[in-house]
Amino acid sequence: MLDLTGGTSKVTAPEKRDGYFNPEPGNPAAIQKALFEISNLVGDFEKPRYVKFDETLCVHSRNQQTGCTRCLDVCPAGAITSAGDTVAIDPFICGGCGGCASVCPTGASTYDLPADNFIYARLRALLGAYRKHGGKTAPVLLVHDTTHGDEMVGIVSRAGRGLPAHVIPFAVNEVTQVGFDFMAAALD
Repeated sequence: MLDLTGGTSKVTAPEKRDGYFNPEPGNPAAIQKALFEISNLVGDFEKPRYVKFDETLCVHSRNQQTGCTRCLDVCPAGAITSAGDTVAIDPFICGGCGGCASVCPTGASTYDLPADNFIYARLRALLGAYRKHGGKTAPVLLVHDTTHGDEMVGIVSRAGRGLPAHVIPFAVNEVTQVGFDFMAAALD
């Protein structure tokens, strides 16, 4: 969708909407860039489901008494709505920031792309390789997103002295997808 109405975006969290472009109407370069990106969006599109939700664990409400609104408060896309004693997450609106999973006190909402077991396997492999190849000091995980973090790690690696040997970059889709369970697994 190419939105040339100008001003405020008609969609909440437009940066999280796949296929939504909102360039400034008075900026021909921005419009051209959006048109170029749109021209590559040909074919079938399958929207990923970023979040797995188990409503039996949700403590949003009981007997119409609100208990928790953390995910509702943190969702920048407006993908989460109250649905009686639980919440509903619209997978077509969800942009995959992982904020709901990072603030959910019961684990009802968990980030599912990639699945936790894949992230934990990567974590074990990285930390195991660090120890196997002589890592003497405690490793430090540099958890970063793939959008901005990859570029920043690349710049630091090319300019100056790079990262210290005990700092291990760990890329994820969104940094909010890692929570206490990830940190506990890293301590193992």
